Parts: sequence; C-alpha cells; structure tokens
Amino acid sequence: MKKLNFLMIAVCLASITSCNKNSDVAMDKTPAKKTYNNVLFIGKTKYSLFMNGADKKIGYFSTKQDALSKEEISVLGMNESENADNFALFKINGVAAKEIKTIVAAENFDLRNQALFGRNVKFSIPCKNAGNNGVSKAPDKGVDMYVPEIVKITSPKIVKSSDLLPYCYYKNFKLCWNADPQNENGLVVIVQWTGTDMFGKNHNTSVYSLDIITEDNGEYILKNAMFDHIPQGAIVKLVLLRGNIELFQQNINEEDAEETYQIVAASAEILPFIMVRNI
Repeated sequence: MKKLNFLMIAVCLASITSCNKNSDVAMDKTPAKKTYNNVLFIGKTKYSLFMNGADKKIGYFSTKQDALSKEEISVLGMNESENADNFALFKINGVAAKEIKTIVAAENFDLRNQALFGRNVKFSIPCKNAGNNGVSKAPDKGVDMYVPEIVKITSPKIVKSSDLLPYCYYKNFKLCWNADPQNENGLVVIVQWTGTDMFGKNHNTSVYSLDIITEDNGEYILKNAMFDHIPQGAIVKLVLLRGNIELFQQNINEEDAEETYQIVAASAEILPFIMVRNI
C-alpha cells in the first residue's frame, strides 16, 4: 500500500466529511467501485476547521508510517512557485519556514522536534503591503498556540519488525496512545481500506471511516461501525492524529485586503493491520 502522508490524510479528511454519513459513491464506470464514507462523530471540534476550511494552510505536520518508522516532517506554506518570498518570510518560532524545510529535507530535525511539539509555538506572517516608501504599513502578525506532543500508538504494541501488521479483532477494538493532558482538542481516528487483503484479492471497494476522540486520556474503544464493509483478512490502515488549528485573519495583502490562513500543527501515526472478523 502507498505511504499515507500529510496530503493524503488531508484528502481523506476532506473526502470523508464532504459526503453524507455511510454514503455509497460509484468511483469507476466499469466496473463500479464502491466507496463507503462513514462519519461517526456528530458535532464540531477544532478539527472541523481543517476538514471544512478552504483557507491557505501554514504550519507543519509529522507522520509516522508505522510504529517503527522515523517521523516524516512536512512544512506547510504558501506555494513557493507562486510566492517564494512570502514562503521564505513565514516563520515558526522565529525561524524562516524555508530554512526549516531545507533542514527537513536533509533529515536533520530531531532537535527541532523537541521544540515544536508539547509546548507553545509562535507562528508569524509578514505583512505583504510595503507601503509607498517600501516600508511595511504594519508589523508582522503572529499567533501563539499550544501544539500537542507527537502522538504515539502504544497498543496494539509494536516493538519489533515481526510485530508489524498485527491481526486485530474489530469488536471492542481498544486503541492506546501517549496521553497529553494539555491537549484540549481530542484526537482524530481514521480507518482506511482501499480494497486489498492478505490473500491478494482486490475487492474493488474502499472504506473511509472517521471518528473524534474527545478526551486525550490515552485509551479509547473504537466503535464497531468504524469497520463496517471491511471483510475478514483485509489489510487496513488506522490513522491516529492529534494537533491544533487556529484561524488567522490579520495579514494584509498587496491590495490592502485581509487574508485568512489556517495555522496547522499536528502529528499522526499509522497502524497497518489485518482485519479479523471471525474468531
């Protein structure tokens, strides 16, 4: 199965929440592919901003493909091809995003992880309008927000390579992780199945299920409905995501108009597993 990076998670969130609960969508003409989108949480959370907003996103995102993989850091910013200067000026804790992106590309970010998760982080965006004399009409605007600790799935427990791709029974599936008492946003849990199974069969079916875990206390019993339409032996990915999101509306562009940004900082860990329905 393909890696699930930030962009794929974003698409997954958007596609699930844009459809009705338990919807059936034909994706291919011949033969028709069934896609089931299951949204099990009713209400609004901080994550609703990300799921429903079309604003520009800036910030960063950490992803682990499984418990034994290294974190992969993505720096989110304005499209460099459209506005390289502004991307360079956007700062995280006073460090230019472009510089952070360069360090990330060199895989030298362990120390920075310690500064960007589990504490308050400052994001600043430059005022684009330089005024009549090349001097900014307003100072850079900033937002301080708490970014939860990097999420780590602790059960099902994966400590060595032979533990990868565990068999998991779908009823009363208990998920455990490192709790963050300072996180008031809860977590997002996603179950994704793209139609493959351990027997090599392609079922021509996709399932995307989403729920919100409101309390970050380190354990949660997943609803059985998360696994609807997923058969015995299916190879499934569970994504656990935790972060913070703020809307930022004070940046002035070249036309003196305010722009809205989503400041996003989050982490996700992925648990690939084999579905057990019959025991």
